[in-house]
Amino acid sequence: GKEMHKADLTLIDDTGVQVRLTLWDTQAMNAQRDIGVHKPVAFRRVKVGDYGGVSLSGAQGTFVEPKIPETEALQEWWSTQGSRGPPVKSLSSQGGSGGKMDAFADRKTIGDIKGQNMGYQNEKGD
Repeated sequence: GKEMHKADLTLIDDTGVQVRLTLWDTQAMNAQRDIGVHKPVAFRRVKVGDYGGVSLSGAQGTFVEPKIPETEALQEWWSTQGSRGPPVKSLSSQGGSGGKMDAFADRKTIGDIKGQNMGYQNEKGD
């Protein structure tokens, strides 16, 4: 098979929520040069995955410091608040550990699951 290049970027918005975006091949090789660090970026047509938390991959359009009203507000937030503290919440699992099992203390037996009606309240399960 063909060797593929991969780059994982951490994106954060002005609510302090972060998510991982994975770029492949040419985009991955050019990411640092084209995107840089701590710049507002807009991505078009990314694939949303939910294995091991929410993650994004394969942008079909990348716009660094786009000419839209949100860019200036985002830059202001980053310089005054965002860069000074840790993210509030991460939607992506760390280190590609998708499918990582919970600690034994957090696991439930079949009886617990049935007794709590888990998996019956919403389409995605509990």
